[in-house]
Amino acid sequence: MFRPIVERELKMTYAKKKFIKNYIEKLNDGLASLATDYEAFPSEGESYLFDVIMETRNVFSEVLPQIEDVILLRKGTATRDANSVLGILRLYLIDEEEKFKNAGLSVETKEINVVDSEYIRSIIERANSDISQGNYDSAITKCRTLLEEVFCHVIELQKVEPSGKGDIGKLYKQVKDLYDMHGDKSMDNRVNMLLSGLEKIISAVAEMRNSGSDSHGLGSKRINIDDYHARLFMNASVTMAEFILAVGVRNKKSESNG
Repeated sequence: MFRPIVERELKMTYAKKKFIKNYIEKLNDGLASLATDYEAFPSEGESYLFDVIMETRNVFSEVLPQIEDVILLRKGTATRDANSVLGILRLYLIDEEEKFKNAGLSVETKEINVVDSEYIRSIIERANSDISQGNYDSAITKCRTLLEEVFCHVIELQKVEPSGKGDIGKLYKQVKDLYDMHGDKSMDNRVNMLLSGLEKIISAVAEMRNSGSDSHGLGSKRINIDDYHARLFMNASVTMAEFILAVGVRNKKSESNG
């Protein structure tokens, strides 16, 4: 049994490792897409890859500020920028693993629940900081990433592979199917109304991401929001994330007790 402080640090480190690997996968997918479609659609391929690069930059702005220094975000630099960011992410993973190996710990501990209320709070604290500094785009990106991580987590609790990574609507549909979260006629109508409201939150998150967040910053139509809009977006995302996490955890406990 780990001491509480060590166990908490190990949990956060494993969560970071999984989180970073998700962005490495996104960048590799973007590079593969660019290589496949470059001759036919060079500008579209670069635009998508730039989207992923900018999202990665903003999500890791606090822990890996050097990403900002190596990317150019100019026409023709997408492949070069993506590979530079990949190098930084991979080196960071190596450093994290070495740190824990030197302490006699394994970062590969699988029994650790990597997405929990503490993880949600850590993301929201960073989003709050972004809002306080007027960086609303980055806060929106973090909130959307939080929902994607929670959805993927509860899907994986069912020993199923997330089928719509990067598409928050598809991920939520998969969650609903796996946990039978469709409207129940036997349930109080007011509860069903609340559940239907979740659909609107997801639609708003996806649309705000596409229209307003920094992950689609090259050439996309921008919308102006104020700090109270950003906080509403953040609070709605937290409510959604906590609810879905609670559904997943309760189902897991029921299976264990059954």
